[in-house]
Amino acid sequence: MAKARPRSPEGIDTYVGHKLRQVRTSAGMSQTDLANELGITFQQIQKYEKGTNRISVSRLYRIAKLLGVSFDFFVDGFEGNSLKSRATPQQQRLEEMLTNKSTMKLAMYYQLLDNNLQQNILSIMKEMVGDP
Repeated sequence: MAKARPRSPEGIDTYVGHKLRQVRTSAGMSQTDLANELGITFQQIQKYEKGTNRISVSRLYRIAKLLGVSFDFFVDGFEGNSLKSRATPQQQRLEEMLTNKSTMKLAMYYQLLDNNLQQNILSIMKEMVGDP
């Protein structure tokens, strides 16, 4: 009997893993936090996010519930081995911002400030970088 060849990630596995990382980081949840909620190791979450390991439907459903997204969120935009529609540069930039830890922390801290202080900070930032 021939040995099974090691499985390499398929397009959908990588895509779902990317979406998992996106929603997990935007929710401010660490890999360890999510792993603890699921009763698995953070290394397993890493493998899911890389697409190395497939996520079972029941586990993906549970992850969706934990992270407050629809089950469809993880597969929306995927068709065959490619995206149905390519993201615009603005959409790509927004996605990058939503998966950046520093950006998420900044947004969380910003929301804790009173409205006057938020407006002052916005004015300072606009002066520093210009108003796009």
